[in-house]
Amino acid sequence: MAKVIAIILVATMVTAALVPIECATVIDKELERKAKEALDAVIASAPPEKKSETTDAAVNLMAMSFICIGWAKKAGNEEEVVARINDFKKAADQVLAAAPAHKYKVMEETFKAVPCAL
Repeated sequence: MAKVIAIILVATMVTAALVPIECATVIDKELERKAKEALDAVIASAPPEKKSETTDAAVNLMAMSFICIGWAKKAGNEEEVVARINDFKKAADQVLAAAPAHKYKVMEETFKAVPCAL
């Protein structure tokens, strides 16, 4: 149930962030797939007593990644959009490659390391 709520929350946050931008930001399908896999992996690896807290934090990181890409799109800088998409793909790959006990920490470090003009 928490996972469903988290996914709905991400979708709502991304939609709300992109509506004022008035652009149809097309997020790379591979990034969408990798981001979902990374989010699922982080949530699945969280200890039961920290599942809710970890889910909230991971969802926020994921939402900020898509907002970052949306803002680059709004600025009209296609090179920046492609660079941010590739950065977040690499970050998601690192999360997926991390040991279960380290998935959230890796997500936090790699997603926050991506440059974003927020």
